[in-house]
Amino acid sequence: MRGVLSLALLSAAFTLPAWSAAFTITFDETTGLPTTPAALVGRLQSGNLVLCEAFDLGTSICTGSNISDLVQWAGGSISLFRSGLETGQAPVPGTAELGIPAFDPSFGAGTVYMLEPTALPEVITYNPTQGANATPGGIIPPVMGDTVIYAITSDAATGETVPEPNALPFLGMALVTLGLVKKRRTV
Repeated sequence: MRGVLSLALLSAAFTLPAWSAAFTITFDETTGLPTTPAALVGRLQSGNLVLCEAFDLGTSICTGSNISDLVQWAGGSISLFRSGLETGQAPVPGTAELGIPAFDPSFGAGTVYMLEPTALPEVITYNPTQGANATPGGIIPPVMGDTVIYAITSDAATGETVPEPNALPFLGMALVTLGLVKKRRTV
């Protein structure tokens, strides 16, 4: 009996508690691709998440100009985050605002399509299925109690256009020129 109690105490002393973590990964189109947390690298299901301005008529998917944003997971990590460009908008290096590339809707676990909110800011929470039937971005087995949620800001708080950074010097020169012309007329 004493041996059984000693063995029970010994095994209890060396049993590690089960740890689990809840991950929230934030995407913002003004900052580009977020980093996959080290504890999730190699554990995320491949596939696509497409955020839609509107679904194509009679469907629950979107294509072409109805696509607002694309998130892709590959190789167990976040591999791509892109935002569509407005008509006449130039790509903005260092951000997600580079346009939507061609993608395979059947890649990995396929593609999940979600409608964006209509009110600004457009913030979408994507909570993928975890485990054996993991949807794109979900944790594949062994899950070990971990969870992941994605918070995606598609459009900022206002619908106003912001001048592109490389246009600001021209705007500054125009204002200086107008100031000089006005000063000359008043002298």
